[in-house]
Amino acid sequence: MPGKRDQGSHSAAIAKVEQALPHADVIRAHLNEILNSPALRGSHRSREFLSHVVECALSEKWERLKERSLGIDVFSRDTCYDTRADSIVRVTANEVRRRLTQYYSEREQLPAFRIELPAGSYIPQFGGFPGLVLPIPNEKSPRAGTNDSNGASPAILLASRHSTHPRSRNALLWFIVACLSWIVGVVSARSIPTARAQTGDRYEFYRDLLGPVATDGGRETEIVLSNPSQDYTGLGEAVSAFNVGRLMDRIDRPIRLTEARFLNWGAARNVHLILLGAPQVSSWVQECSPPSNFTMEHDAITNARPLPGELKAYRPSGAGNVLDDYGLIWMARSAAGSRQLLMAGLTSVGTAGVGDFFCDPDRMRPVCTHLRAATKNGSIPSDWQVLLHIHARDNVPLEVSLVSLRANSTKP
Repeated sequence: MPGKRDQGSHSAAIAKVEQALPHADVIRAHLNEILNSPALRGSHRSREFLSHVVECALSEKWERLKERSLGIDVFSRDTCYDTRADSIVRVTANEVRRRLTQYYSEREQLPAFRIELPAGSYIPQFGGFPGLVLPIPNEKSPRAGTNDSNGASPAILLASRHSTHPRSRNALLWFIVACLSWIVGVVSARSIPTARAQTGDRYEFYRDLLGPVATDGGRETEIVLSNPSQDYTGLGEAVSAFNVGRLMDRIDRPIRLTEARFLNWGAARNVHLILLGAPQVSSWVQECSPPSNFTMEHDAITNARPLPGELKAYRPSGAGNVLDDYGLIWMARSAAGSRQLLMAGLTSVGTAGVGDFFCDPDRMRPVCTHLRAATKNGSIPSDWQVLLHIHARDNVPLEVSLVSLRANSTKP
């Protein structure tokens, strides 16, 4: 019975907090460190929310740790406000979870315990680090990514500049995980050339869809991971990077992997970019992105010119362990003539769903057909956008569907 399971999880969460109550002073001191850290300092809303839920838990005010109560106490909502239409509590809770992950990823030394806000709950948890913790790279060990394209390397080449700086270690770990996974995929694919040849035709249309991103011999293509705190990359972006890497290998396009903080006009004008993750975390992307119909804001995708049946804004919503997110696939031409392809959800889980959709030829081929139909000569336009809906459960994107698309009829 769902109700009984939910009640059981609620009771278990309360029991865990009660075990930590004797250490309330230590928890409050640790909370103060978090609130004054770079990860939380820039968001008054996240600071207030986290402080409130922790204090309610330590004071055993369980009735105040429900969505409606939090909306009233923290965001001054009316007592009868519609929680289904107003997702402020759910959106802020997801933001707090992301910022907590960012805070702990920045720590050079792991604390004895951590404050967590489990998905699907507003009761914070206080405990040690569960599960496997990846080791911190040894500064004296050889630098990752020293093999360049002159050797027998995979299609993804690790951009290792600044990689040994302490504050970029976690991003480096994601790079290493993605690259090692990529190597396994490449070795497996090359061991079964017949199967690869049979599936090659399924991916051929991506060459037309991506245009110069996939075919330009004069410019390289780089996958760019977002980094909201300049040293943290979400799991959704890392998973998408791996899937896009496999896709590009299938169409024989070498790519490099880098971070948004390394982008500047002088370097980026000479390469094509595949940008993963929310564009608002990168000042370079914000400055260099052309005007568009769909614009990704902090908590919504706005629609400048809604067609019949479309909304003016698409916002994430959810309850418990279920999340409905929205994301964009956006191809645009830069002022220098290069291309930039953005794939992002409003959450990291949404970005993973967008990446899954884009790398699935059975789902992207119909999109390609629609884009061709938008031009008079049947070619792929140089600028286009695809709006997607992502339904996720337990932080796993389960269903991704097309909402709308826009195409600039300009020739590639």
